[in-house]
Amino acid sequence: LKRGNFGFCEKMKSLLNNKIYAVKKLPVKKGDVPKEIIRETTFMLESNNEHIVKLYGYFQGMENIEKLKDIYKDNKDQLYQKEKEDKKMYYLILEYVPNDSLDAYLKKYRSNNNIVPQDFVIKILKQLLNVLKYLHRDNMEEGDEDNILLSNSTRVGRTDFVAPEILKGKMDFDYKVDIFCLGLTMLCLVSKKHPIFLIEGKRKIITNSIEKNIYDEHLINLINRMILENPLLRPNAGEALDELIKIENYIKDPSEINKKELNTTMPPENTSNL
Repeated sequence: LKRGNFGFCEKMKSLLNNKIYAVKKLPVKKGDVPKEIIRETTFMLESNNEHIVKLYGYFQGMENIEKLKDIYKDNKDQLYQKEKEDKKMYYLILEYVPNDSLDAYLKKYRSNNNIVPQDFVIKILKQLLNVLKYLHRDNMEEGDEDNILLSNSTRVGRTDFVAPEILKGKMDFDYKVDIFCLGLTMLCLVSKKHPIFLIEGKRKIITNSIEKNIYDEHLINLINRMILENPLLRPNAGEALDELIKIENYIKDPSEINKKELNTTMPPENTSNL
């Protein structure tokens, strides 16, 4: 299916229930499973959110499931033998998600000179804010030591999408880095062209490429506040989700009541630090 920085993923069919699963294969050094993988596995088993991919099980070493040999046919026999002998492979049995990635969806629209529909942007943003609110609910309370330890131990992602506080080398960043990354993702969806550039190692974010005649000004305002350089000025996931719901209600019914509800959220005084 896809290869990443830490391993690769294959589509497989269960011989027990005939269902399709995604099997994530992660090579582990010296046969010891890194604590980051254990933490991810534990979290995914305990998570209960409809927008998070489900983890059904995990194991280490193919000798635990001899029947997998039936999946490797013809020229894949050698691959099976190699993996069976390799005790340094860790496997995650995941829910198979058949649709394309958000990036592939965006590229398809841009290749046809089409604009991503506003209702789709709101749908995706609402789902992702829902997930962030869920993820931040336990470990992201202000002053929570686990919050800082978790953030500092999970510095991953593309340089052009990383929050400015991380790029500056700050060691006390918190959950607001997720808000920034999500805001940039949404900015990509509502822009005519890719709005993020790396010039001589420095990032430049272009906000004037937004299709302002297509998207509601309140939605654009929310996205712009999510990518403010100062994390204290960014909304948290719950605040952004509440505001997005008000925006959606106003778009569907621009009545005075919905307008008044929406106006309870004050716009930023200055976004020039973008």
